[in-house]
Amino acid sequence: MPDGREVDQAELLNVAKNEDCARSLLRALRTLSTGPDPKLREMARGVLRGHLA
Repeated sequence: MPDGREVDQAELLNVAKNEDCARSLLRALRTLSTGPDPKLREMARGVLRGHLA
């Protein structure tokens, strides 16, 4: 790791799980942003643009 500390397997597994969750969320948002429901479409597009308010 860049900060020079030791990283154990559990921590690496946790990072991998977080990355998998992030990819899944991105896929879901992309799907919703092109779906038939206008409210969900707008919400998903807003999140993808970074407008979380």
